Amino acid sequence: MNRQKLTAADILGFLAALAGIVGMTAITAGTLHDDKSWAALAAVLISTVAGLTSKWISFGVRRLSRSPRVFLSFSSETSSEAHRIAETLRRAGVRVWLADEQVKPGEEFPSAILRAIANSDSLVAVLSNKNSAHMEFELGAARQAGLKVIPVITELGELPSSVKDIRYVDLRAESQAAFQQIIDAVSYKSSPKHES
Repeated sequence: MNRQKLTAADILGFLAALAGIVGMTAITAGTLHDDKSWAALAAVLISTVAGLTSKWISFGVRRLSRSPRVFLSFSSETSSEAHRIAETLRRAGVRVWLADEQVKPGEEFPSAILRAIANSDSLVAVLSNKNSAHMEFELGAARQAGLKVIPVITELGELPSSVKDIRYVDLRAESQAAFQQIIDAVSYKSSPKHES
């Protein structure tokens, strides 16, 4: 059974909603003839709504205050570049998921990859001339999940059809500016999952 912990936000939200309902009942049981009664009713309604939505507000604050999470997609041909990108992102405070570090022996790749994509904010695809079928699977899953996809080219070649319409980062010269573009691209400020 998958049980979630009861948090302080859950308890406070429940108490605020309960207080709001009790207050609303007490106010409406009397008569609402003067402005003070209407103001009290408005305050009770606001506290009830705040109580009922506190869990979602708390979740949003926690999500905004944590580090961005990136799924790093690469083939064996771009492994060294992918690890350099991962190191750079980690130094910038980004949480990076790499299959060769995260998938445990005996674990199925497709389910591990889908879980990781679901828990990521963006996908950085390190592309070469020989992109594998698993990269296409990861790119498709990321796009379907609504993740921002950041293509990174390491050599001149044909871009996969799934990313031809997306501006890429050119890492062929391995400049500091290119690494900074990747860091900026995965930040929350520019991620579609976090825009309002």
